[in-house]
Amino acid sequence: SGPYRITQVDPGRTITFTSNPNYWGKDLPINMGRHNFSTIKLDYYRDQNTKFEAFKKGLYTLRTELDPTRWANSYDFSATRNALIQTNEFKHNRPSGMLGFAFNTRRPIFSDRLVREALILPLDFEWINENFFNDGYQRTQSFFDNSELAAKGAASSRERELLSAHANYLNPNILENGWQAPINGTPENARSNARRALGLLYQAGWEIVDQELRNKKTGEPFRFEILLGNRAYQRVAENYARSLKRLGIKAEVRLVEGVQYQQRIQTYDFDMAPFLWPGTLSPGNEQAFRWGSSAADQNGTYNLAGVKNPAVDQMITMIAGANTRSELVAATKALDRLLLSGSYVVPLFHQTSDRLAWWTELQHPLRSPLLGWEYEGAGFKYSAWWMSSDN
Repeated sequence: SGPYRITQVDPGRTITFTSNPNYWGKDLPINMGRHNFSTIKLDYYRDQNTKFEAFKKGLYTLRTELDPTRWANSYDFSATRNALIQTNEFKHNRPSGMLGFAFNTRRPIFSDRLVREALILPLDFEWINENFFNDGYQRTQSFFDNSELAAKGAASSRERELLSAHANYLNPNILENGWQAPINGTPENARSNARRALGLLYQAGWEIVDQELRNKKTGEPFRFEILLGNRAYQRVAENYARSLKRLGIKAEVRLVEGVQYQQRIQTYDFDMAPFLWPGTLSPGNEQAFRWGSSAADQNGTYNLAGVKNPAVDQMITMIAGANTRSELVAATKALDRLLLSGSYVVPLFHQTSDRLAWWTELQHPLRSPLLGWEYEGAGFKYSAWWMSSDN
């Protein structure tokens, strides 16, 4: 029923789509200027380096670059120097979502908010971003960063009204200023954040004994595991573990095969794990699946952190029942402040632009979509771009 039909399949290698001249919606106003290619062929590659070399040779014509290091260092070759390939970063207003290391608050070691707040401080994003990613990312400061839904600055009067009955679950500083990620990157900043972290841990009942963080009452050492299902976040996790070691904390980074990882994540059999909660400009009752109290006790939900917070539950209800955009925005910002106050995640990073490279026979509109060319829900690249008139 769509504008293209599958006309050829080579399993594991290519799929070819050909324009359907009898597409029922081709003359609708919403489709004017779209679906311009007569043929779209998708090629599959198992290896990223091989895939990049194929692009350089013209074996495919449009590429999204997800590796900031490759983007910074590997696009100076003959085709780009001769303007046969163009590259650009297209800014977007797509909500970042939250990529971070999730605390499993079902574990006693992470049940105290002060402990979680302390463990957010040592992550050295500045060093990680510079040395691993060529400064290609921005630190995530909100569960809805890069959008109007992010709780930045002082709360509005409507947000304060929604949160008035939930002061016990709210960090006053986040109410007034939003959440500001700790800045490391220098020895001085790292020492300052370490002192702050140790102060919070001391309040929570932990102290340094013989260069090891131990529980004041039981003498139990502070140890936990960071569970990984692939190598994508291994360098970041290992760097974070080294930062925690300076606090007397032993964090073991454990990489397991995919099936075991999935089973452990679905049954919440982990201490800490990286996870991405995707962003949306239209949040709704899916937030209950991510943060609702009822989801915390059901296997297989996205409430990896085990959030059980009546204030969060109420904000989710307000979001799902909002009748106007302004009400939705206020309730989402209020939810954001509550989640940030709970310190359920060690926030990592996100991109605010889509990095694209293409052979110059491809053309694109001057104006980018609000959600960017990479928004998967609309497939803008394939529906709004076109071939130049001489191709």
